[in-house]
Amino acid sequence: MDIKKKILISIISLLLLIIFFLYGLQSLFRVQNNYGFKINMAGRQRMLNQKMTNKILEINRAIVNSYNSEQYKEELIETIDLFNISLDALMNGGSIPASLDKNNKNSYMVSKPKNNSYIFLKKIHTKWQKIYKDYVLILNDDKTNIEITEKLLKRDDSFLSMLDKFVQLLQNNFEDINIRLLHFQIIFFLLIGITIIYIYFFLRKYLNLIHNATISAEKIANGNMNVSIDIKSKNQIGKLLNAFEKIIKNLQKDLENRKSLNKELIEAKNSAEIANITKREFLANMSHEIRTPMNGVIGMIGILLDTKLNTEQIEYATIVKNSAHSLLNIINDILDFSKIEAGKLEIDIIDFNLHEILEKTVDTVALNIGKKDIELTYFVNLDVPIYIKGDSGRLQQIITNLTNNAIKFTEKGEIAITIKLLYKSKQKFIKFTIRDTGLGIPKETLNKLFTAFTQADASITRRFGGTGLGLTISKQLVTLLGGEIGVNSSEGIGSNFWFTIPLIIQRNISKTNINSIFSNIKKNHILIVDDNSTNRQSLCLSLQSLNFNFESVGNGKKALEILKFSLKVNNPFNIVIIDFKMPNMNGEELIQKIREDKSFDDIKLILMTSVDLKGDLKEQTKINISEYLLKPIKQTTLINSLKRILDLSPNETNNIQSKSPIPNNIKKSIRILLAEDNIVNQKVALNILKKFGYSCDISNNGQEAVSSLKKGKYDIILMDCQMPIMDGYKATEEIRFLESDNSSHIPIIAMTANTMKGDKEKCINVGMNDYIEKPIDPIILKKTIEKWTGHINKEKINTKNNLKSKTEIFDRVSLLNRIMDDEEILKELIVAFLTDTKKKIMELKILLRNETVEIKQVKLLLHSLKGMALNVSANYFAEIIKQMEKDAKKPDIKKVKAIFPEIENQFEILEKQMH
Repeated sequence: MDIKKKILISIISLLLLIIFFLYGLQSLFRVQNNYGFKINMAGRQRMLNQKMTNKILEINRAIVNSYNSEQYKEELIETIDLFNISLDALMNGGSIPASLDKNNKNSYMVSKPKNNSYIFLKKIHTKWQKIYKDYVLILNDDKTNIEITEKLLKRDDSFLSMLDKFVQLLQNNFEDINIRLLHFQIIFFLLIGITIIYIYFFLRKYLNLIHNATISAEKIANGNMNVSIDIKSKNQIGKLLNAFEKIIKNLQKDLENRKSLNKELIEAKNSAEIANITKREFLANMSHEIRTPMNGVIGMIGILLDTKLNTEQIEYATIVKNSAHSLLNIINDILDFSKIEAGKLEIDIIDFNLHEILEKTVDTVALNIGKKDIELTYFVNLDVPIYIKGDSGRLQQIITNLTNNAIKFTEKGEIAITIKLLYKSKQKFIKFTIRDTGLGIPKETLNKLFTAFTQADASITRRFGGTGLGLTISKQLVTLLGGEIGVNSSEGIGSNFWFTIPLIIQRNISKTNINSIFSNIKKNHILIVDDNSTNRQSLCLSLQSLNFNFESVGNGKKALEILKFSLKVNNPFNIVIIDFKMPNMNGEELIQKIREDKSFDDIKLILMTSVDLKGDLKEQTKINISEYLLKPIKQTTLINSLKRILDLSPNETNNIQSKSPIPNNIKKSIRILLAEDNIVNQKVALNILKKFGYSCDISNNGQEAVSSLKKGKYDIILMDCQMPIMDGYKATEEIRFLESDNSSHIPIIAMTANTMKGDKEKCINVGMNDYIEKPIDPIILKKTIEKWTGHINKEKINTKNNLKSKTEIFDRVSLLNRIMDDEEILKELIVAFLTDTKKKIMELKILLRNETVEIKQVKLLLHSLKGMALNVSANYFAEIIKQMEKDAKKPDIKKVKAIFPEIENQFEILEKQMH
């Protein structure tokens, strides 16, 4: 018999035993209760008998005393009837009423007596029948019957004696039942105990097997596979454990295999990591190696285009320049993708103005439209906050990628950038949409768009170029920013690329109210004339945000009609913004018609045109234009034009030439040292600097740069990082060490083709002030030089004030002049300075606590602290460190330690001033 059947039989046996016990117990209790009731009823019969006797005496007394005995007779009859019913129930079994009162429904159930109880009760009943006849005689007689009464009393004693014997008999039976009940309970508990002992011994061997299996399983769970199970049973548990043992053996084999596989995986992982490091190093090296000649190509082409060339030569040189920039974009995409793939790309959250970022982006991508027949517009919904927080650089990169992608695949029509608020799960997002009227994308290829190195069609790479990384990088950047990206497209109609970023509004914003600039704004009535509905909508939103009174139409004919109608209703327009390129009647024709009508003489005209169509300013003056706007129209440009037209900014002119913040006479006095080993790069830098009015000396390596600095004074050094003999990093450290003997601090700008993560930080850490990527962008180079030498102009004009500022705790004005009044850069510099300075002061404190002070490390820390302080115009703090540095060189450790508390104290004061 298998274990399943044995367990089932044991459970059924136990259940039957319990049922039997409960049934027997119930029966015994029922019998016990019945005897109890009978004893109580027999006692009541005795009481009823005594009551009947008392009633007979009352009847006789009433007859003797001659008063009514009927009441006592009725009570006697009632008692006799109750006695009869109860006696019959005791003999035959049944219900015994508590009384003859109909309202009293209480009763007692008894069973028919058996054996000697029934025989004895029958004798009592016979005795009662004889007594009952005497009662009837008394009840039917109105006279006293002393003889019958005496007879009844004698019989009553005998009858009561019989009742007492009956009660005694019932009590004996009751005790017998109690003994039987006790025996029954003892037997039951013995059976239960035997059953439990049987089950225990029956299951013990199986429990032992299960226990051993459990211990083995726990060992396996803890990683110990050296286990085995001793199996002797051949039943189902034995079979189960036998199977379990086989599983253990298989697991042991798998473990051995896994160890081997893990070893191979570790080796593969190490190889992959080495390969990944090699790949990053390769990318970094290749970036440097490619960017170095690219710097020469792009730089020289730029210089070539500034020379006198014929039309064909300009065309060829432009093609080379565009091709070089395309190659550079591909390199940048690959590097960005590599950074994202390696998880090395970081998000830099700063405060920024959304309009400024959009305008910069639009300016950049508008150059890529070329001669295509495309309208590029952008507009921001009025409910979108302008002053927000985020990574403005990455946001600009995403918009640029998506817009350039739209330009690439759109030959004519429009590209519209729209920004609006989006509410999602109680959180606000900004949604950017780039809509184009280009080729569109087939449905079957939509899902592959954001996959690396993938484009909608294999022929696209051949037709339009590109790596297919732009959308992938954009998706990764959007995800890093906490948003989503997607696309909706119809083949042959166009595409809508969209992405969202979480809205984080700047706190404590100091906003200027642009509307306050315009006086009597409601008097100004502006008409917009443009056939492009998107461009009209963008202009309308801008004017609406400025609270101008405006209207818009889609062509010249309607414009003339509404201009004439406005005169009739005495609500004339004073400004008309006209698009140059419109069907049927272009902007120039409309302007001529307006100028021909003398009633429109007071109207000021603004012409909207693309870069390619702007023409000469003199030609525009001939047709009497007040202003012109270059497409796409930026809000700040529109505001400035309106300010000039309304004579709110009389000193401003619509001058397309940029002004240099440094006069030419000051530029010539600025001494620049260029440390560069590559001859081509030297020529590129020299020509760019010459173009901007600067001159410089050249060093072919870092060692020459250090020697040149010892011989003469320079205002700024442009330092290449990778050079023979002594590289830029080592040269910078040498220069900063030389500066430790005096209070001078020359700005050193890294010019390098290394653009991987950590390269910029490495330059800053060795003491360089700024960083420029190769190929060199002339505009960036110009701005960087102006940023770090702009204060020289002020120094030349007022040397006394500058000398006085050296003793100031924090010269904010001087620092702002050096960084061209850029408040954002100022915040970044202060945060970086305070963070690094705290760390270095703590390091210095720990060094000075030691009994054996490492003087070399103290010197290095002090030198670094002094350079950092001078870099942020913390002049007084730098003076204290300089004194401490002189004491360290002697060396006089006691003085160094004595001055240190003053450094801590002055840093606390400096920190408060900087905040």
